[in-house]
Amino acid sequence: MHRVLVLGAGKIGSLIAGLLEESGDYALTLADSRPGAAAEVAAAHQHGGRGGGIQAINLDATQLPELEAALRDQRMDAVVSSLPYYCNERVATAARTVGTHYFDLTEDVRSATAVLGIATGAPTAFAPQCGLAPGFISIAAAELIRHFQSVRTVKLR
Repeated sequence: MHRVLVLGAGKIGSLIAGLLEESGDYALTLADSRPGAAAEVAAAHQHGGRGGGIQAINLDATQLPELEAALRDQRMDAVVSSLPYYCNERVATAARTVGTHYFDLTEDVRSATAVLGIATGAPTAFAPQCGLAPGFISIAAAELIRHFQSVRTVKLR
């Protein structure tokens, strides 16, 4: 089972953690700097998924030593940043240092470029910009396309 740390227990982070937990394929830890925020989400998903539930931790991901310790001590396979775009460079740096796969949802070009720079030569995957566009939009398009015999063009806005 893959161990994944989701950073940010807001609407998007909560959704990501819930969906991954429901698949039954991941051991999920949800972290947030707001005391009790991750625990509240974990409690709401306690009986809903096929997985082992969501572990909640309080973590200020802007503090690099704390973030690295969480990734290392819990032997995370991957980290998903659902934090504001300006936090992603720090999260990517921690992932690179610890040797953890990295994903974020940003659409910010500057931070995505910085993350790609951090990832250069890394033995793990770094996938910035997995959010709504292009990430979710591509998933939605693929699902819609499955329902047709043939498709010549797809345009989503």
